[in-house]
Amino acid sequence: RHAASAKFVERTFPKGRDIVKQGEADDSFYVIKEGHVSLETSDQDEEIEDLGPGKYFNLRALLEDDATGIATYHAKTNCSCFVLMR
Repeated sequence: RHAASAKFVERTFPKGRDIVKQGEADDSFYVIKEGHVSLETSDQDEEIEDLGPGKYFNLRALLEDDATGIATYHAKTNCSCFVLMR
């Protein structure tokens, strides 16, 4: 088992839940295991991207101190993600 994989925890998010909110502090990196997540920003009126299993988001949380969400990531379906906290 790799040391990095030991740091990930699995979390579930119900359909309709905001996982990361644009402009709010979040120190976690997410990899989608199951389900779909919608990528949205405040200056767009519609979904920008549909992320599915194997896709990841919020990498900035690992790379920058005091990172805030640059977009809102919303659970389109019931989701399961591997989460790595800073």
